[in-house]
Parts: sequence; structure tokens; C-alpha cells
Amino acid sequence: MKKLGVFLYALFATTIVNSQIIISNDTSFCSPQNIDLYALSAVQSSMQVDDLHDVVIPIGFDFDFYGNTYDKCVVSGNGYITFDTTVAGSGSPWVIGAAIPNPGQQPENAIMAPWQDINTGVSGAIYYGTTGVAPNRMFTVTWCTIAMFSCTSDLHTSQVVMYEGSNKIEMFIQDKPLCITWNGGAAVQGLVDATSTNADIVDDPALLLPRNWPLTWTATNEGWEFLPNGVTSYTINAITYLPIIAGSATWTDAAGTVLGTGPTLNVNPTSTTTYYCSVTGSCADSTLVDDVTVSITGCLNINLTSTQSTCLGTDGAISVTPDAGSTTPPWFIELQDFNGVNVQVANNVMTSTYIFNNVLTGSYIVKVTEINGGNTDQDTIVVTQMANPLSVTTNFQHVKCYNGSDACISVLPSGGALPYQFFINGFPSTSPAPFDSVFCNLDAGTYIMSVIDANNCMDKDTVVITVPDFPLQINPTSKLISCYGELSGTAIVTAIGGTPSYSYEWFDFNYLSIG
Repeated sequence: MKKLGVFLYALFATTIVNSQIIISNDTSFCSPQNIDLYALSAVQSSMQVDDLHDVVIPIGFDFDFYGNTYDKCVVSGNGYITFDTTVAGSGSPWVIGAAIPNPGQQPENAIMAPWQDINTGVSGAIYYGTTGVAPNRMFTVTWCTIAMFSCTSDLHTSQVVMYEGSNKIEMFIQDKPLCITWNGGAAVQGLVDATSTNADIVDDPALLLPRNWPLTWTATNEGWEFLPNGVTSYTINAITYLPIIAGSATWTDAAGTVLGTGPTLNVNPTSTTTYYCSVTGSCADSTLVDDVTVSITGCLNINLTSTQSTCLGTDGAISVTPDAGSTTPPWFIELQDFNGVNVQVANNVMTSTYIFNNVLTGSYIVKVTEINGGNTDQDTIVVTQMANPLSVTTNFQHVKCYNGSDACISVLPSGGALPYQFFINGFPSTSPAPFDSVFCNLDAGTYIMSVIDANNCMDKDTVVITVPDFPLQINPTSKLISCYGELSGTAIVTAIGGTPSYSYEWFDFNYLSIG
């Protein structure tokens, strides 16, 4: 486990900070190799002038904000970040006399953390930097202990973290004092898009009103997240406050020898080694120290094989065979997902091969540890799913007569493994036929015909059965018959409705055919 330490920055000051500088986890290898360690690290802006936009700053990755993608930004000395790079080096507005959004007026296209009149020319500093490994990098901007304008003994500290991939924004406020005698104490916390069409403002948890002009408010040790909700809005949630770390990272060994500075350190230890990283910044009253251990545990080789799952996708298998030439039982074997969470485990394994059954389709990490020797090894493997070999075709006959129930559907499967199971709209067929099934006496409607084979593979087809819209009607126009019962006239008969292709026959009142 990683250990966090805090060392005294001043001889008589004691500060305990629950924070993490190193973002690399403790790691084990069976032999020496190069590895990059990563830590939070930021450079200090040269901005020491009040009410100024800084230079254009690379974010380090593509970041989506209100539907637009940016890889650069500009930091304001008055507490906001803007993606409008045309304002770099120009003055930053400090007068707050209208609510956001305020079309045509800066700040626009901005993250306000909050926007207020603070003075970098009196105290404090602004830090920014990109940390981490693609595709999970973070860009951080911190306003550290900056004096409120006109109330210079009151110091403000806040931080914005922008996340690659998710485009999530986190905002932490350590201290946001109120200078009511200047600018009416105005401050705005939230987001606004490039045209001031859309804005998302934080609601003050105590006052239950938006932190927008003209509300006056204060904050201490707050955390907020902004989650994209489409391209026109964000969902705002309160989150746990994390102590703000800002400053350049310094890497050392156990003896205190400096190994490097900045967000990364490349190392190649030949034995188990612990590395330390420290940050001294104006946002904390102490030097913060974190450590990470790279373990060289000796080699243990394993062989992995997988068995495909059926169409169920839940009955795959992974066979684990530790190399008898490099290790001896008993072993502790872990099957993990790619987040390092155990899916299955096996303790005190003595057999040469252990099989994890009922494994879902997907990618896995298999980790083997010698219970007695302590050596460990891990590898990755993929459990695939068999392709569906089953296909289904249907033939059908519509209802013949109006209001009838004489439609039929025949289902013809091919491929897969016998025996088949037949279903109509999810209900099983009662037909004993092993190769096909016929469903009759059906009303008009939509039917889903499904077949499942012995390997639980399924295919289906949808059939729409129709019925004539009207019943068949006979419309005799005229019929002339002689008094002697002989057919001496003509008749015109019209059939209406029913199914086309009609036949006709005449009957007398005794229902005897007369033609």
C-alpha cells in the first residue's frame, strides 16, 4: 500500500494532510525493467500583475466543453479559465455588475472557479500543469493564497481539474472569503458557453440561491463536479473536498538524493526500491510527501489458455498452469478484471493446472503468487464467445377470411446443435418435431418466431400476419326465371370483399343447384 507522509515546513508547525501526490500504484515485477512514475506537478505562472489574462497554455489533450473541442486555454488572474485564446495577454474584467450569462461580455466560454476580483500582484501564485497517462490525463489550474482586492489580508485558494475522455470538471475551494466593501462582494461560480447562450451556475448549499450576481457568499473546503449533459448543459454535484496540492514535484530516493523534478520519473530498479515525491507550494503550510514502491520479486512463469463461451456468454473457462521449472505449489491464484478487482480466487492450489469455470466473455488479468516463496507473476487473457451458427427462415400463410383464425407459420432452422427449441412470442412450441415447427390457427398480428439450439444459441424472425378487411358479400343485380322453372333470363352477380378469384353457383329455394 502507498504511504502518505507530511513533513514540517516550519520547525514548529504541524500539518496533517490526507492527499496523494503520486498517481502511480505500487508495482511488482519479476525482473528489472524501465517504468515511468507519475505525480501531480504544476509550474508557476509568471502572472504577477493584477487583472490580466495569461499566455495561451496547452491543455495536453482534447477537451470538450459545451460541444466544442479545445486543446488550449487561457488562465485569468481573476479566477477563471477561458477557451477563448484571443484574449491572451489582455486585461481580465473585474467589474461584476450583471448575472452570467451576459452575451458579448467577458468571461465567456469559461470555467469560473469563482470569477471575482483577486490580486496576484499582492500575494499568492497561479499554478497549472498536465498529469497522468493517456487516455486518463488531468489538466489542473490552481489559484493559491491570492489576496482579495481591497481586502488584501483575506486570501483565496481554489482549483479546477479537467479530465481527459470523460470531459468532467472538478472544482475545489479551500477558502473563498467575502470582501463586501469592493465590487459589492460579487463572485460567480459555474460555467458559461462561447456565446453566453448556456450557463450552469452552482447553487449555494446554505443560501439555496445561484452563486451568481448579485448574491454574496463564502465557501470553505468545498468540492464540486460538473458532468456533461449533452452539449448544452452540465449536471452539478457536490463532492468530497480534497486538499489542494500545487507546485513542482521533486523526486528523491530513501537517502534524500534528488532523482528528478516534474510530473514523471523514469526508473529501472534492480531490486525492490521505494521512491519519494514531495511538493512544496504556497497552498499548504508544509511540504507534502508521498511514496511508491517498485518490487522486484523474482520470476514465476505461468501459462494461460481459454475456452470459448457458448452463445450464453457466461460459460467460458480459463486454465492456469504455473511453470513447474520456476515455481512450486501451493499457489494463490487470482482472476481479476482490468480494474484489478477480483472476479474469482483460488487459495492453496496444489494441482499443476487450475481451471476457472463460468467465466463471462471478456478480458482478464490472472495473477499467481507463491504462498511460501512470495514470488508472483501475472498475465492477461481474453475469453471469446462462439459465433452464432444458427439461422432461421420462416414461411407463412395469411388469414383467408375476414375475422378468421386460420393463419399458419412454419419455422425452418439450420445450423447449430440439435435438438432445437421453438418459441412463438416467447412461449414454447408443443410440437415434437426436431427439425422444424409449424404454428397454425393463428389470428392476424405480429409474431416473433425464435429457435434455441442445444448450445443456447438463438436466432429469430418476425412475421406479420394480415386478414381481409371486409367479409365476402353477394350482390345479385337481376335474375329472370320462367314460370316453368327453367332458366330463361340472365343474372349479374357481384362479389364484394373476401379474397380475389371467386366462383359462383345458383341454387333454388330447396338449395338444389340450377347452374
